Amino acid sequence: MIWEGISCTTSFDEEIPLELASSEVEVIQGTLKVNSFDKYEDLITGKEKLSFRDFNSFQKGLDELKQSGDNLRISQEEYNEITAWEGSTLLELLDQDGFIILEDYLIYLNFNNRTAVVSTDLNLKDEILAGDISSESIRLFKFEDDVIGLLEINSPSTVEKASYNARILNSFNPSAATVSAGCRWDKCDNSQYFNDPFNGDILGIAYSGGSFRYRLDAKHVYDAAAISFRLFSKAKHMRKPEDGSVVWTATSTTLYLFWDYEFLSKKSGSTLQKSMSQSNTLNNELEATFYSSSRGLEKFYLRSQFYGEPGGIHGYSPSGAFWQFNLQQIDKGY
Repeated sequence: MIWEGISCTTSFDEEIPLELASSEVEVIQGTLKVNSFDKYEDLITGKEKLSFRDFNSFQKGLDELKQSGDNLRISQEEYNEITAWEGSTLLELLDQDGFIILEDYLIYLNFNNRTAVVSTDLNLKDEILAGDISSESIRLFKFEDDVIGLLEINSPSTVEKASYNARILNSFNPSAATVSAGCRWDKCDNSQYFNDPFNGDILGIAYSGGSFRYRLDAKHVYDAAAISFRLFSKAKHMRKPEDGSVVWTATSTTLYLFWDYEFLSKKSGSTLQKSMSQSNTLNNELEATFYSSSRGLEKFYLRSQFYGEPGGIHGYSPSGAFWQFNLQQIDKGY
């Protein structure tokens, strides 16, 4: 679920039982499968114990990453949520990504937004890990819900899918500040604002200790090179030690991009194109290319809003600061 460098499983077709204490429990493609809710009750309450020789549990991954001091892909809030369960049977039963299979249900515990993702399609691990919960077989429940009881009565979701992917936000903020200094008709970026207390660099703390400066480099551009033209928006998250170092290092974090554009290409037969939408990722970069062609644009406008969490997998802001700002509109022919 949250660790850097985890290998993802894309198929549960091949079953690989291990030498476990019960025939009702097996490991399938790295995920524990408990064949009945009653057996799971015995396990989670400690009435029955299993010996996991080769099982990579969530607890094992947490232990290894705490020792290494880096590579956590989590916010401070999520780290607190996980460590509240440290040493529990639950983390011993979850696989390294936060999955378990109970009866015919693939269950993923998202500690970031305290949501249980449930599906009867056992091959959706990769999609769920990527935040794609669009499948009709997926239901969402709150941590506070009695999920096993709800599954027994075939209850629908208790969490709206539209709100799942955003711990802090999932929609455009109309009151966000707008960066305008140094912008031209064909390009705008926030480079003039790196020292701004609201949109500039944010001082934070690494999970392994030490002070770091985090930066969100954001821009939207109409690139024109005679025989190649692009219209795009891009964000990049970076860090450097707060000790005078001049080297910035790309670091993955939660990034959102919201856009509103309209353009008309010079290509013969082109029609006016419009879009208002968004994209997000857990990475060091997020880019959206809206137009790419050998022909230029007759006219266009592009508005972009950016959101980013400082630190990401590396650290966090002790004050809870984050970035959310607009770039001044770029346009031609409007």
